[in-house]
Amino acid sequence: DVIEGLTGLTENRGTFFAYKDNRMYFTSPGKPNSWNAFNYLRFNDTISGLAVTPIGILVFTDNPSVYIVGGLNKNNFSSAMLSKSIDCVSYKSVQNIKNASIWLSAQGLMMSLGASIQNITKSRVDVSALGDVYSSLVHGDLYYCICENAILVSDFSYTTPSFKLIDRNSITQLQLDGTNLIGANGTNLLDIYNDADNLRTLEYHSPLLINQHYDTIKAFSKVSVSYIGSFAFKVYLDGVLVVDHKEESLVTSSVAELNLPAGQQEGKGLSVHIVGEGEI
Repeated sequence: DVIEGLTGLTENRGTFFAYKDNRMYFTSPGKPNSWNAFNYLRFNDTISGLAVTPIGILVFTDNPSVYIVGGLNKNNFSSAMLSKSIDCVSYKSVQNIKNASIWLSAQGLMMSLGASIQNITKSRVDVSALGDVYSSLVHGDLYYCICENAILVSDFSYTTPSFKLIDRNSITQLQLDGTNLIGANGTNLLDIYNDADNLRTLEYHSPLLINQHYDTIKAFSKVSVSYIGSFAFKVYLDGVLVVDHKEESLVTSSVAELNLPAGQQEGKGLSVHIVGEGEI
């Protein structure tokens, strides 16, 4: 059947879901074209988005409320209220990262595995200043939310996520092309990571590398850095500069072996400072 005006197409366990007004429609499992006008769940308020979690589908409504829908087919679908205060400002912000759903609400950037909801930005990001959501994308451990006034970038590489806001530069859409990140700017496509004609200087300060415990004295022999480009490398042992080295490899990737000199290899921790153009 043809159901006009469906929004927020989402797939879970071989079934497609989409919504219109206060109804969430679904297909038969394994049959993506079998939209039946009678296969739906009705909610009390207009639906604003859907998200997939390991235990079911999150349904956001304008109330605002969040429901969790569990089950495998129309014979055993069931819904339960998960929150009466959290919203989803736009279905365009919904993505999945590390098995969890992530979306932008009026209170902050939210994350859920289905049983509960966590505000992961809280007061660290003023989401009210972001404006309308244009699109979002997950690339590796990074979540990008392209908004009217900035791009919110969330890094989930570590236990505690980090956040930054970057200039949107009129970009309204991001898309992956293999491992490259492509941005759409009006009628132009921008290669976000590989603009070789406009290289910017990269500066990196590593955290203190302590190898388990800071209090004990350890022996460090070298630091290896894989790179392509031209860089200046500095290695500090307990805050003292022990390696100052410049190297370049402009065509193919290379490894800079930063050997600590004899007599300057024992200490509590290392840090690395890198400045240059290219990729690390």
